[in-house]
Amino acid sequence: MNIHSPIPTTGNALLDEAELLVTVSAAALQISATLHAQAEQNYNALADYIDAEGSPLQGRVLGVFASGSFAIGAAILGKTKSTQHDVDAVLVLGGAYLEDPETVLNDVFRAITRPDSQGRTRYQGKTMLNSRCITVTYDDGRSIDIMPVCEFILGQPDSDECHYLFHHKAESGKLVQSYHKRVRPKGFKRWYQDEDTKLVASPKGFLFEDAFRRSVHDQQVLTTKAEAEPFPEAKLMEEKSLRTLVIQLLKRNRHIGRRRGKIQKCPPSVIIATMAMQSGRFMESLLVDELINVATSIATRLKTQIGTGKHLEIYNPSWDGIDKFSDRWGSLTDMREYLTLLQELVVDMKDLKTTLSSEARKSILRRAFGEDVSVSSLKTLSERRANNRFTGRTVVGRTGAIGTLPRSHAYQKKSRFFGQG
Repeated sequence: MNIHSPIPTTGNALLDEAELLVTVSAAALQISATLHAQAEQNYNALADYIDAEGSPLQGRVLGVFASGSFAIGAAILGKTKSTQHDVDAVLVLGGAYLEDPETVLNDVFRAITRPDSQGRTRYQGKTMLNSRCITVTYDDGRSIDIMPVCEFILGQPDSDECHYLFHHKAESGKLVQSYHKRVRPKGFKRWYQDEDTKLVASPKGFLFEDAFRRSVHDQQVLTTKAEAEPFPEAKLMEEKSLRTLVIQLLKRNRHIGRRRGKIQKCPPSVIIATMAMQSGRFMESLLVDELINVATSIATRLKTQIGTGKHLEIYNPSWDGIDKFSDRWGSLTDMREYLTLLQELVVDMKDLKTTLSSEARKSILRRAFGEDVSVSSLKTLSERRANNRFTGRTVVGRTGAIGTLPRSHAYQKKSRFFGQG
């Protein structure tokens, strides 16, 4: 990473270094332009294939659009193949109003796994039928979840954004659940974006130019039979609010918590995003402080809910009381486990702001965001310090904390060193 870009300073050397470490951690989670282009290509190809000639769904597809993390700009890079980023896509079907869920899901599965016109089984062996979606997983671990829905009852407010999803779950050949659920994914995307623009914060000066390389791929509107909407445009890190970066960090922390055995069932990303966006209308000027505040807010909300002894209830804010996000997560056990993980994260981030020990920092970052992120962040800090020593900007305070002089002082010190002052 380029370590010569300006670094925001607060006058507190330890806080500045903690901010650098957390910002580099967030940068390490961003989807690159190349990966974003690959996700877009996979989305387009799958949308086209589902409605192509010979498909069981030929002529029934009204549209396809992306939802989930890519839709709101909060997708993150996975740590391993099992946690690679996935694309959520909604498949809008006509003529399927309240049709049998099992039939619809199987039709979509067959449409994806059928041989193409050349007899090739393009997605065979890569496709899994789930209770609400069909997942296509590629060789590198990335995946696309296709969720079929049907149009909502006409005449309702914003009925063009409201749909029924199909849920069917069977175990050992025995039917467990089969129903239709009202959802409004486009409404959530619009709500999130509206709330994001309302957040008030000081301008954020990011540190590394090459962490935010602009996507060079062209945005193209599809004209396929499936009428797929354009894939969400790649968003640079400096274009994202601190709140969205916090959501990305919380998602990585959730994955690491699951791998560490701290939580057995991960809270869905949409629940994390909703509670984070509802945690306050004002943002801190530093990412580390925003992370602490949002994690504390969510933890407080969970603790209060646990006190009632009732299941968590989180609804789509654009369709409150109807589109329930917490229908499959939010039991007392779920909440207690995630509460503990968040409380540990808050303690770690507060410690990160006050500790000078490299080993302590490494442990904190590894525990919060994983080994790969901790190595990247500490390496960048080391490079930053080396650059400051080279330019004569390093100072050691009475407490032993390492800080930097303003650039004007640094240049004066360097001039004296070379006998020119």
